[in-house]
Amino acid sequence: MNNKAFSLVEVTVAAVIFSAAMAGVFASLGAIKRPAAQTDNSLKAAYCGQQVLQTFRANVDSRDWDEPSSNLAVGDHTIDSTTTPSITSFSACGAGTGVTSVDYTVTAADNGTRRVELTVNFS
Repeated sequence: MNNKAFSLVEVTVAAVIFSAAMAGVFASLGAIKRPAAQTDNSLKAAYCGQQVLQTFRANVDSRDWDEPSSNLAVGDHTIDSTTTPSITSFSACGAGTGVTSVDYTVTAADNGTRRVELTVNFS
């Protein structure tokens, strides 16, 4: 029998193979998107942290940095929407970025300088 049409079995096997191939393609696309989102958050955190540190540098006053209200007083601090300065005052950390707060620790060095370590928190 010389039949030039496809049988139901051939169509079914082709559909299964095609479905398996497409599942692999879509799984790969999902795996590629996850690191891109993490990179995006890392960039947002870097920009936010940079802006916070630049603001601290611009407002450094060694005469009052030991005051408890100073942003550079030794200890642990948090900047969020309820503190002064708030994260909304930093455009790189504001609305739409997903940044909820910036935690930072200030330590004093022997030479009189301050070291600031930042952690940017996302929602």
